[in-house]
Amino acid sequence: MLWSEKYRPKNLKDIIGQDIIINSLTNILEKENMPHLLFQGNSGTGKTSCIWSISQQVFGDKLLKERVIEINASEDRGIKMIRDKIKKFAGEKINKVIGIPDYKIIILDEADTISQESQTALRRCMEDYSNITRFCIICNKINKIIQPIISRCCVYYFNNIQEKYFISKLIDICQLENIKEDKEMIENIFKISNGDLRKGINYLQYYSIFNNLDNIHIIDKTDILKKELLEILLMNNCNYQIIQRHVTKILHMGYNTDTILISLIDLIYNHPLLIDKIDDMKKGKIGLCISDCNKKISNGSSEYLNIMRVFVELL
Repeated sequence: MLWSEKYRPKNLKDIIGQDIIINSLTNILEKENMPHLLFQGNSGTGKTSCIWSISQQVFGDKLLKERVIEINASEDRGIKMIRDKIKKFAGEKINKVIGIPDYKIIILDEADTISQESQTALRRCMEDYSNITRFCIICNKINKIIQPIISRCCVYYFNNIQEKYFISKLIDICQLENIKEDKEMIENIFKISNGDLRKGINYLQYYSIFNNLDNIHIIDKTDILKKELLEILLMNNCNYQIIQRHVTKILHMGYNTDTILISLIDLIYNHPLLIDKIDDMKKGKIGLCISDCNKKISNGSSEYLNIMRVFVELL
């Protein structure tokens, strides 16, 4: 079993590093009048665990499956998903149970990947079925959610997990799994996880499997990305077709645009093999291009076309 699932919080009080949010949600639950919710923050900060903990507390084991549905919007982001899955579940009548609120919960994860047309349809569902359904919208980037949805929700911003909470959690898992605590290893996990606790727990499990090896290394996935990017940047006879092939490969590997652009900036400005290859004037133009492309991507423009534009600027 994956440790990230084994040690997923079951109650609100078990969620670490989000004290203000937990106190607020606890107060909402005590009043028994939950509004639509919108959780925004990076991966591994407790957003999904938080809403499932709330659902467990509200409905208990018996009604949880009947009253709660989770949909990952990145797997099906079209308007058909809104009509066939969300609208159907939202409109279903519920059997009233004494002591249990008379509503269902729809958890919509990665909602910032849904098109604006689909979000408009979602907003209508939120209005039409608010008497028997509560929505929890989960996203990484709130600027990709349309304002009519945001205005109908109570919005919570989840911060990256602070180092002290992150390391404390990993130490607790080490003790529970009866593995030797390695302070240097745990600090290294924190650095390469960028506040993503789920990723950190997965790294820890990886370490526990191979901890009998002398040459154990925890590999940061961005190292692989930087090797791919460096290969492009060091090419002498690079052309549009070659860049197109490499960019397609990188995007298919699952890297998000923020990671790609940050890694690219780091290489251009800091890698010793590129210091003399790219002069300061060129670096300045590339920096402006990256800034403009990042803004357009945040506003919903094509990730592929904007990443291509950055690399064409390097030709």
